Amino acid sequence: MNSVCKYLLCLLLFSLSIIPLRGGVVNHDKLFEAYLVNDMKVWGDELNVYVKKQNLSSLDKFEICNYLYGYVAAILDEADKNTVKYWLDIFEKFLDELEKEGKYIAEVHVYRSSIYAYKAKKFSSQMLSAATKCFKELDLAFQTDENCAIAHGLKGNMEFYLPAIMGGNKKNAIKYFTKAVELMPKSQPILYRWNWCATRLCLAQAYEKTNQKDKAIQICNETLKVYPNFKYMKNTYLPSLKK
Repeated sequence: MNSVCKYLLCLLLFSLSIIPLRGGVVNHDKLFEAYLVNDMKVWGDELNVYVKKQNLSSLDKFEICNYLYGYVAAILDEADKNTVKYWLDIFEKFLDELEKEGKYIAEVHVYRSSIYAYKAKKFSSQMLSAATKCFKELDLAFQTDENCAIAHGLKGNMEFYLPAIMGGNKKNAIKYFTKAVELMPKSQPILYRWNWCATRLCLAQAYEKTNQKDKAIQICNETLKVYPNFKYMKNTYLPSLKK
């Protein structure tokens, strides 16, 4: 074996030694496939198993929180208040633990911001205080990491859904959604597959609402080339754009 081959082999072995081998508790493929066909019952069933496991690592809790972020949003309107509170309590518990461990702090702030948004929507008695905390936590996320992908995604949602009188701006939403989509594949690509699809959908909707329907259609077509089984985009949203 010549010296160049020996060097490359040593480099490869060293690189493998610093990559953490991991068999985490989350079944990312199962959850993502369920997301694509809009079967959130699978998410609820899986999360019920994950959150009861003992000795979860920081990464396990971080990954579970990302799915809780999506799951609570999905059930928020239809589930009763006790069910929503059950999941929010678990969500907050994991975030508190991650903060104590000093892990994923920017994301912790994003998820806390989302929790306050969910509380403002579901529990009218907490609306004002929760809304204020929601904005504060998102600001802290950006202060911690200006390139936090999900922070850009959540900020885009705020810009999109807030009335203009409260500072909402759908053109600004496009900027944040675009940045979020750009950043997601660069970190946690397996974890963020569902976030990427959801944010691409939000980006298309923002283009639609700013009278840029051609760009919305383009975003959908590009997304479906990557994930052709994205049921809602393929069967519902894209056909509505083409009418």
